[in-house]
Amino acid sequence: ARKHARAYEPSDGARETQLATAKNMASLGAFYSMRENGAYAAAGLLSSAYQIRAKLLGAEHQDTVQLTLVLGPVYAGMGRLDDAEKLYLDAFHAQEQVKGANSPDLSLYIKLLTGIYEKQGRLTEAQALQEHMRNLFRDAFGSQRYAANRERDRREDINRPVSQQFLLDV
Repeated sequence: ARKHARAYEPSDGARETQLATAKNMASLGAFYSMRENGAYAAAGLLSSAYQIRAKLLGAEHQDTVQLTLVLGPVYAGMGRLDDAEKLYLDAFHAQEQVKGANSPDLSLYIKLLTGIYEKQGRLTEAQALQEHMRNLFRDAFGSQRYAANRERDRREDINRPVSQQFLLDV
């Protein structure tokens, strides 16, 4: 029955108690996020858990960043694209600090941001992010390997036998 205008902020209790509360709120929020009409309850619980973790652990902590992968889609499903964008940008910058600006691990957050930008009609920015992601992979894995994968004829993958005993018909 609590109103979700403001995030829940535990006023007292030890740090461990507050983190346990945030963990329970995140679990319950994840449960509600999977229910048909649970988006608003999920958003309230997950955003409160996110703010508690960000305050106590920091925005770059992996437990805080992991919540973006649950809360972001909830926001996007509710049409709160600006909130989802801010959340993904914060997670991207936190991961960038931890893993480095040229890490291919950033591709997940780039992909999530690209989806939000496309839904907002910001196609130029989405295209720029996709190009940035391609550059990350090219730098990480080498331009020759990346070009070879892009130019490879994938039809051979489809027409190959499943095994020596179970061949597929032509």
